[in-house]
Amino acid sequence: MPEPVAVVSAATAITNLIRGRKNAERGLPPGPLLDFRDLPEGDDAFALLEWRSELSTRLFGRDGAMDELEGWARDGKKRAFRILSGPGGIGKSRLAAHVARGLKTNGWTAGFAVADSDRLPEIRGKGLFLILDYPEERRERTATLIRLALESPTKKPIRLLLLSRESYDYWSDLIGDTHARALWSKADLDLAALSGDEAADLVFGIFDRLARHLMKPHPPIDRAAILEWYGRDKQHALPLFASAAALQAVLDGADRLALGRESIIALADREGDRLRSASHNAGLDKAVLPRLAALAALSVRLDDAALAALADPTCGTGLRPDQLDIVRGTVWWQGNHFPAPAPDLLAAQLVLDALDKASARNALLATVLANLDRDGIKRLGRVCHDAATLHGPEEHRLETWLLQAVPERPITVLHTLSSAKLPWRLAKLAAAATEELLKQPIEDAERARLLSNRSVHLAEAGDGLGALTEIWASVAICRRLVAGNAARFEPALARSLNNLSNTLSASGDRAGALASIGEAVAIYRRLAAENAARFEPDLASNLNNLSNELSVSGDGVGALAAIEEAVAIHFRLAAGNAARFEPDLAMSLSNLSHQLSAWGDRVGALVAIREAVAIDRRLMAGDAARFEPDLAMRLHNLSRELSASGDGAGALAAIEEAVTIRRRLAAANAARFEPYLANTLWVLALHHREAGATAESVRALREGIALMRPYAEATPGGQWAQRLTKMEALLRKWTPPGAST
Repeated sequence: MPEPVAVVSAATAITNLIRGRKNAERGLPPGPLLDFRDLPEGDDAFALLEWRSELSTRLFGRDGAMDELEGWARDGKKRAFRILSGPGGIGKSRLAAHVARGLKTNGWTAGFAVADSDRLPEIRGKGLFLILDYPEERRERTATLIRLALESPTKKPIRLLLLSRESYDYWSDLIGDTHARALWSKADLDLAALSGDEAADLVFGIFDRLARHLMKPHPPIDRAAILEWYGRDKQHALPLFASAAALQAVLDGADRLALGRESIIALADREGDRLRSASHNAGLDKAVLPRLAALAALSVRLDDAALAALADPTCGTGLRPDQLDIVRGTVWWQGNHFPAPAPDLLAAQLVLDALDKASARNALLATVLANLDRDGIKRLGRVCHDAATLHGPEEHRLETWLLQAVPERPITVLHTLSSAKLPWRLAKLAAAATEELLKQPIEDAERARLLSNRSVHLAEAGDGLGALTEIWASVAICRRLVAGNAARFEPALARSLNNLSNTLSASGDRAGALASIGEAVAIYRRLAAENAARFEPDLASNLNNLSNELSVSGDGVGALAAIEEAVAIHFRLAAGNAARFEPDLAMSLSNLSHQLSAWGDRVGALVAIREAVAIDRRLMAGDAARFEPDLAMRLHNLSRELSASGDGAGALAAIEEAVTIRRRLAAANAARFEPYLANTLWVLALHHREAGATAESVRALREGIALMRPYAEATPGGQWAQRLTKMEALLRKWTPPGAST
């Protein structure tokens, strides 16, 4: 006998299906989907962990968020839009679906927008509550639906809720373009991580529901064991990790919970086996369905046309033209496409599994690269980020495989990949694509631009020497071009000089860095005086860098004046376009904090750095892969100011969080992040010492020294060598005579 919720779910699904068919017959747009389902028979992990299956029928730790969303929906306004942002695994879709179900019960048209529809559904009852999942992957469709909501003649309320890893600031451009800014809620809806007790309640709820459904014994795991498991990894506070661990324990009959990431890997591998078996049983090569699932996860839209194209032998799917109907007949083909597997973390592991031993891996990934656009790049970076989240320092397979697929790609693809705004995990990919473009016959101006871009990508990837070589070449070309036509090429020279300054600074040549950025600022002042709208953003960013270099050179007055001017410009720019300029504003505020601190204004310094951290936290909630490095740097600075203000506990907490983030970043890219981790460990050691934790302080300092040494030896006299000298001197001071240092 199914549980009552399952009966309701089945009835809802049937009603949606019938209504969808009737709407299609009448030429109406399809209604929103809210297809809660019965728990699937068997152990399909992807289906079980989807929100539709309600593996847990209760939402733990979400009462406040549900009340806020329901209140927003019913607040009486005619039109209102909102973003629910947060990292993968936090439960955005599940929360939105529960709110939609409550509204639907009370007479609203409520649910998820149909993926292929760019029309508003027919509005029945009290109003429309429409959820847009993964809107960043379909920005044009999202903008269309916003405009249609604004233009709709209905007097009933319309609510659009975007579920995104990106925060409000990312969407600011689109919001402005649709002229609907006044109708958007800027308030961040905080989906907090689960507490230990909430995680335990979730695990027990899943144990009970699955044990009855699958007729398996309840795992012999008590609350104390779950709480111990909860404390072993920060990620266990995310509902997805707790759900995956509970699911695996039931399926395997385990007497303990595995680490959340281990459970996700095991469940995804199980689903890969299921796909291979189903593929073989359908008469396909056993690799076909896993490869199609991987392509869907990697941003390739697998509709009928795409499926037919993938039957080309050069694509590497193993699919033949006479087998298209077989794929369409599988349970994975839904409507008119093969959807991307979800949840995202399981999908990332499925990608690794499908490509791990694929003889046609380069062809498959070349297909992915050939289909990339701006939004696809973001999804690709997210999959790389999720794969690294699961596997840690020793696993960079996906990024390596993508690099191998770059050569001989079409020029249009290479230009997309060489964009200077790729997620940092794709830095090596961008550098490789730019290198291929530089082999083409191109004009000098384009060559200078590409060299400058490649310098940025190499620096992001940790290759400082390569970055310096490329940017010197770019500056040399720009100087030659300016000599012939200053009006046309001075902006390019200023951009390259700014990049040169950053690269020289990182290499330890502070005098050269100051000279370069001083020249760049002089050019941008002249250009901004003639065209403020175009060149003021560049002037502000360059003033920021100039302030840093003036500070290092000992010119405190000049450094403070430059950063105050930069902050003033960035505040004005961010007020008009937060998505574009808030990251720059956070950087300027952090540098302002440093300068105010140097002048003895501790209160002002603390206010500035706290505001910078707040901005970074907001940005990171939407795009951790991009903004984690910035947050770690700002937390480092916040720790310094809290310590100076006498808040030792706050300072220690901030630097511990910075160390945690930088450990994760260094595990993924040692060349870029290990020196910064070492530097943060030094500061952690100082705070431990202030707190009286002598053993912890020595341990942190020794670890920092060991990490810093190879980078110091690689650049004698550079900033890391100077830092190592100070760290070693401090260790000698802290270590008793005769003890090993």
